Amino acid sequence: MGLPRLAELQLVGSGEQGWRTRAVWERDEPTLLPTADEVQVGADICNWAELSAHLTVAPGFDPARWTATAWPHG
Repeated sequence: MGLPRLAELQLVGSGEQGWRTRAVWERDEPTLLPTADEVQVGADICNWAELSAHLTVAPGFDPARWTATAWPHG
C-alpha cells in the first residue's frame, strides 16, 4: 500500500480581501494535508482550526503534512 494522496496547496484571495492558503481535499479518502489557513473539503470550506483536532502529523515530511483519514461529517 502506498502513501495517501497529497493535497494541493493554493493561494486564494486578493489584495483587497487579503491572501490566505487553502489545502484542497478533493475526495473522501485518506489524504496528506499541508498546513493551511483553510481547507476545501469537497465543495465546502472550513477553517484549519475546525479540522486540525482530527488530524495527526505524518512522519517524514518537511514541511509538515497532516494525515486526514475521512471527511468530517455533521
